[in-house]
Amino acid sequence: MIFYPQSRQALCTEHLQEYLLRKVTRAIRRFKMLERGEKVLVAVSGGKDSLLLWYLLKELGHTVEGVHINLGLGDYSKLSEEVSRRFAERIGCRLQVIGVEEDYGINIVGTSRRLHRPPCSVCGTVKRYVLNKAAVESGSVLA
Repeated sequence: MIFYPQSRQALCTEHLQEYLLRKVTRAIRRFKMLERGEKVLVAVSGGKDSLLLWYLLKELGHTVEGVHINLGLGDYSKLSEEVSRRFAERIGCRLQVIGVEEDYGINIVGTSRRLHRPPCSVCGTVKRYVLNKAAVESGSVLA
């Protein structure tokens, strides 16, 4: 059993999945996030939230693909990429990996020092650009 505080319910794995699928379906409809048949590019960090969203959208029958941005931040980035790759294999979906240093020649920490900006500011700007570009190039909606 898993206690789910948002709904104040104790749910088994099966019922938690059903509950989350209903919540995601309602949110998509309510906020008109996706049209039936649209291809969805899910930004995957390797964390539980993005991986769960990817899985739920696939379970709901959407055509989904993942995109992971390797930020070039040492072991953290390597581990995040590996987790994302393993999950993609597990659910049978394509994962596009974009390396900020390899593909764009950008070093987040070095750029933040040069611009005298916090690394989070540089990282956020770079990720936004890379994700939007990937979505446009693949003809997908970004999630």
